[in-house]
Amino acid sequence: DMNRTVQNVLDLLEKLLQWSRTQRGGIRYEPQILSLSETVNEILTTIETMAISKQVHLQVHVPSAYQVYADRNMLLFTLRNLLDN
Repeated sequence: DMNRTVQNVLDLLEKLLQWSRTQRGGIRYEPQILSLSETVNEILTTIETMAISKQVHLQVHVPSAYQVYADRNMLLFTLRNLLDN
């Protein structure tokens, strides 16, 4: 339980830092081709503990062939916000 709580606090701090950077214009836009499946799975790994504690089951159905042209940090930020909410 303590490990899960610490991880949630670290995730919250990371989100606040990302939000702060977006507000200050500190995030550079560097688009590239990304695997959507890998990106979504990366986010799920970080929020999995929170979902379990809320008794929420998450299922992902993103074909591994799907790719997007996007800035990695902005995509991670957007997906994290969507899944957290």
